[in-house]
Amino acid sequence: MKRICIGLLTALGCIAVATALIVRPFSKKSIQSYVLRNQDELTNYARKVIEEHPMGPLEWNGWKVYYYADDMVEFCTGSFGLIPSTTYKGFYYSEDDEPHGFQDVPVEFVKSGNGWSWAESEGDNTQYTERIAAHWYWYEAKF
Repeated sequence: MKRICIGLLTALGCIAVATALIVRPFSKKSIQSYVLRNQDELTNYARKVIEEHPMGPLEWNGWKVYYYADDMVEFCTGSFGLIPSTTYKGFYYSEDDEPHGFQDVPVEFVKSGNGWSWAESEGDNTQYTERIAAHWYWYEAKF
């Protein structure tokens, strides 16, 4: 009986992990729609964050929010994967209305599809970003 319980718990755990990796509640489309619906409120919030230069992460709608010195405010809507391979998704406010690298790390973007992409020359790190609206961008970064 004990073996059966352990087997069932292990199976349920595997199903939960697989579901978490497959089902992504914050898809690109849903994030873009969210930003467009809430653009005024988000813009006011991002500009306030830029004015105040806070230290450490903030929170918005349950998402971590980070301020970066180049007037970028990043909203991390989720991450998934196992170390050392993790994918981060979210959106950001760009005061200069230019695409920025994940966590405002400077990268050499190239035009790609509807947005811009970057790939590490000697590795597997990548990022893709698309403009949602003036000053707002969606991103997916893989490390």
